[in-house]
Amino acid sequence: MNKLNLREKRTHGTENFRFSIEEVFSENHSSPFSPLHFHSEFEFCVVDEGEMNVQINEKSVTLSKGEGVFVNSDTLHSILPKDESFGHMIIMMFDADFVAGEKEVIRTKYVTPLINGEISVPEKLSAEEVRLILKAEELYKKGNPAFELEMKSCALKLISTLINRPLFIDSKAPGKNAEIVKKAIEYIHENFASTITLSQMADFVYVTPEHLCRVFSRFTDESPFEYLNRYRIIKSSEMLLENSLPVSEIASGAGFNSSSYYNKIFLRYMGCTPTQYRKENKRI
Repeated sequence: MNKLNLREKRTHGTENFRFSIEEVFSENHSSPFSPLHFHSEFEFCVVDEGEMNVQINEKSVTLSKGEGVFVNSDTLHSILPKDESFGHMIIMMFDADFVAGEKEVIRTKYVTPLINGEISVPEKLSAEEVRLILKAEELYKKGNPAFELEMKSCALKLISTLINRPLFIDSKAPGKNAEIVKKAIEYIHENFASTITLSQMADFVYVTPEHLCRVFSRFTDESPFEYLNRYRIIKSSEMLLENSLPVSEIASGAGFNSSSYYNKIFLRYMGCTPTQYRKENKRI
């Protein structure tokens, strides 16, 4: 993988098979490797090379090779390589429907309580759970006959081992502040291409601009506008590779009013200009 291609590609499986295992790479700490976000799927992350800083809600943990974490459904989290080091992660994702149907006892007794925080599990994976994920990745790549059954078996085994381990910490612990940040992030993701003010974001989550900034920075170590710029750069990097529009139009489509400012912010996060990024990564 070219070192400038830092986009995280997530399909989260298909409509009929809501399971995926993906490899994610990064070589630049300042790049938007995986900014603070959330989704409905369970996520299991294992570091295969380098060191990664993973944030789950307000707590951060540094992972080395062979270590991993569990991220519950709808939980705020982010992933960045530590310092300037190269990072390579294996990420497994599947949703509740993949594990069990809505009325099945596995769903009602274990999966739903896990999602709702009624069952508290350790966020750091055990050696056994890491081995399960790495083995599943190997089988997933091979695509052997009936590999779907092997992946379903792995998902059930992971949930089982998590629930049966001693309960050290509630990794979900959403709280009111986490909900404020989640709503602000939703607003940014839906409106990044338009002009956004701090007051608009604050009004959307029913708090003052000052309170939003305090809470947002506590979770992300950056202001709402810094996160907005980072997200705009992520979306613009995708647009640069998906079409041949002039850079000025890409900048405008990502919410930047000035091409020169866009170039400056892109260089800060990606380590190159938009034109260089497109040239290095555009598929012929």
